[in-house]
Amino acid sequence: MAYNLEQDINNVDTPTRGYEESKYNPFDVPIPGQSLTKEPGNASFEHPPQIAKVEEAMGYIWDKLSEEKNFKRTITLLKFGMPIEALTKVLTFSGFLEGKWSVDVAKMLEPTVGQMIATLGATAKVPMKISLDDQSDSEFFNTMASNELEVDKLKDKAKKDKLAVTPEPKGSVGLMTRGTI
Repeated sequence: MAYNLEQDINNVDTPTRGYEESKYNPFDVPIPGQSLTKEPGNASFEHPPQIAKVEEAMGYIWDKLSEEKNFKRTITLLKFGMPIEALTKVLTFSGFLEGKWSVDVAKMLEPTVGQMIATLGATAKVPMKISLDDQSDSEFFNTMASNELEVDKLKDKAKKDKLAVTPEPKGSVGLMTRGTI
């Protein structure tokens, strides 16, 4: 008769039965130098790029930005205050990571892609920020700070109102005092 480990495990009542390991494990990270032990060519950017010319890459990006769903997403991000510079860097770098173009082409695309995004924003008449260092953001940040202060004040007021409504217990009250029944 062969030994069945699974049957043996099912017959044991342990407190760990039904335990599911967390999906996030902080120790599940690459070991330093692990990339040197893998087979070269696994990443898409380790292969020749799909688009080698800057002009072709510009056309590809413009076609993608002009699609209706991508146009709406871009305008929404601009409305929420995402700077053109950040969107540009995300688009060009993600193309590099996907193996669409080389990192050199990505850097050369940045000014033109920024102009493309600015054109889309101007078409939709959306207020835009150029970069994170844009001085016009001071009004936005001041408004957000004042809104945060108002929320804090409302929370403090709600706590005070709750304490004012809570009746005080009668008699001596302490940590070890037995309550009356």
